[in-house]
Amino acid sequence: MALAALLFLGGCNGPDTQMARLCAEIVPAFEPSSVKLRLSPAQQNGRNSVRVPFTAIDPDGAERPRFVACAFSGTLTQGQEQPDLVAVESDEGQLNEAQLFFLRRFFINSQENSAESRARIIIGPGNGISGRFAYLTQALLNALPWTAILTLLATAYSLLYGLSHRINLAFGDIAVIGSYAVVSSLGAALVLGGGPAVAITLGVLAGVICSALAARSLTSMVVNPLVEQPGRMLLVATIGVELVIQEGLRVTQGAGNQWISPILAAPHILFIGDRFPVHVTAMQAVVVAAGLSLALATLAIMRWTRFGLSWRALSEDRLAAALCGVSPAGMLSRTMIGAGLLSGACGAIITLAYGNAHYSLGTTLGLKAIIAAILGGIGSLGGALVGGLALGLFEGLWSAYLSIESRDVAVYCVLSIILVVRPGGILGIAAPTPREV
Repeated sequence: MALAALLFLGGCNGPDTQMARLCAEIVPAFEPSSVKLRLSPAQQNGRNSVRVPFTAIDPDGAERPRFVACAFSGTLTQGQEQPDLVAVESDEGQLNEAQLFFLRRFFINSQENSAESRARIIIGPGNGISGRFAYLTQALLNALPWTAILTLLATAYSLLYGLSHRINLAFGDIAVIGSYAVVSSLGAALVLGGGPAVAITLGVLAGVICSALAARSLTSMVVNPLVEQPGRMLLVATIGVELVIQEGLRVTQGAGNQWISPILAAPHILFIGDRFPVHVTAMQAVVVAAGLSLALATLAIMRWTRFGLSWRALSEDRLAAALCGVSPAGMLSRTMIGAGLLSGACGAIITLAYGNAHYSLGTTLGLKAIIAAILGGIGSLGGALVGGLALGLFEGLWSAYLSIESRDVAVYCVLSIILVVRPGGILGIAAPTPREV
C-alpha cells in the first residue's frame, strides 16, 4: 500500500494500478541504499507494460534521471492476486533471467525491503503531520468502500427480516449477479465509445435491474411458498439458491476473475505526513457517497412514504395491518425487489471500487453482511447502517495494523461478545435472547 500511494498512480486512461505499484516497488533495487529516490508518475509503456521514471539523488546531492520499465502477464489465473512480472528493463539495459528470478524471489513483496524502500523515497514536505496519523487516515479511507458495501447489503437483509422474520442467504449472490452485469455493461459502453460517466451510469443501471429481477424471481419461486413455514426451511432453501447461482455464474462466466479497466482511478493526495502521502481516488469518493446516500434514502423512504408505513405496520402487527388493507404478499414482493435493488447497488460498488467480479464472492459477502446486520440489530434499518459502518471500519483497521489471517476470527469473537451482552444488537430489541429466524 505504501508504494502504491507513493507513485501517483495513473487515471482512467493511465497504467493499471497493480502493475504500476509492482513496478514502483522494484525501483529501490536499482540503486544503493545510500541513494534517495524521487518517483515520477507511472506511464503506460505498451500493452501490459508500465514505465516508472525516477530521479536518483546521490549523498553529495547530485541528481541522475533514470527509469524502470516492467512487463507483466496479461491475465490473472484463479487465486492469483497480482500479475506476474515477466520482464524488467532500465536505462542500463534489460535484466537477464537470473537477475529477474532473484528480483521476484527476494525483493518483491519483501517486508524488510518495503520498509527500507519507504525510508528512501522522497515525496515532499511532511507539513508537520505525523506518519502514524497519516497511516491511520489512509487505513480509514481504504475501509470506506467495503463499509458502504456491508451497509447496503445489511440493509437488504434487515428489510426482509424486519417484515417476515426470515433470512434469505442468497442476497450476497444476488449482489454478485449485479456485479457481473456491471462488468459486461461497462465493457460494452467503453467499447462503443462512451465516456466514464456514461459507462458508470449504464453499468450501475444494469446491475441494479438484473439484481432486482433475480430477487423478484426468487420471491415467486422460493420465498412466497416458504415464508409462512418454519424459518429454517427458507434458510436451507436459499442455501440451495446460492449454489445454483454460483454454479450458473461459473459455467456461463468462467471460473476466473473478470476485470474492468480502471475508471476514475487517479489518486488525489490530501496531505503528506512524514513522507507518507494520504490519497483518495475519485472512484472511492463516488462509491462511498453513493452507498451512504442509498442507505440514508432507504431510511427516509421507510419513515416518510406509504410503502414504509405499510412495512412498519406489517412488521409490528401482521394481522392488524392485513385487516386495515395492507397486503402481506404484495408487501413481501415489493420488499424483496427493494432488497434486490440494494444488493445490485452493492454489486455495482464492488466492481467499481475493486475492479473485478467473481462467482464465489457471494457466500463471504453475504455472511459478512449478516454479521453487520446482527451487530446493529437485525430487522432495524438504522441498526444495519450502524452495524455495516462498525464492521467495515473494524475490518479495515484490523487489516492495517494486525494480521489479516486472524481478522475473521476477531470478527466472530466480537459478534459472540455482542450476542452475549446485547442479543438484540446495538439498535435492536432489548431482549434477553437472540431474535427468531
